[in-house]
Amino acid sequence: MNKIKCAIVLVAMLNVVAFSGFATNRYGKFDFKSEGFIFSNILTFNKFSKQVDTASDYQRYKKEEEVKIRNNEKTIADLRADLAKDNQANRDKYNQRISKLEQKNNELKKKIEEYKEDKNDSPRWNSFKKDFGKSMDELGQSMKDLVKDYKKK
Repeated sequence: MNKIKCAIVLVAMLNVVAFSGFATNRYGKFDFKSEGFIFSNILTFNKFSKQVDTASDYQRYKKEEEVKIRNNEKTIADLRADLAKDNQANRDKYNQRISKLEQKNNELKKKIEEYKEDKNDSPRWNSFKKDFGKSMDELGQSMKDLVKDYKKK
């Protein structure tokens, strides 16, 4: 009888842990989410749900990415302001790198604005989201590296 109670308690605890703290990120890998299980990620576990509400997912995702793009623009503007106070050698060194990051940020901004949502094309949306997210992550890392490099000088 005690073994059965222990087994039931163990299964219940595992379910609580599994369904309260783990979710998949945009690349399909498991992440621990400290803020709890996000409803949109429940759909990835629900094998019976084949159709995702891409319209609301698109709007939410677009807003999140636009905030990141605006933050990138602010970082670029701050870097340019700091560079204006710096010597000519540093301006030449960093202006080209900043311009490339600014161009990439503008391309991503245009890409998210021009994407046409299609409620019936979930695979296309998922592919776009994955590719766009990867590009945003790469841009974010490049910006962090540039800021770190500039402050280290």
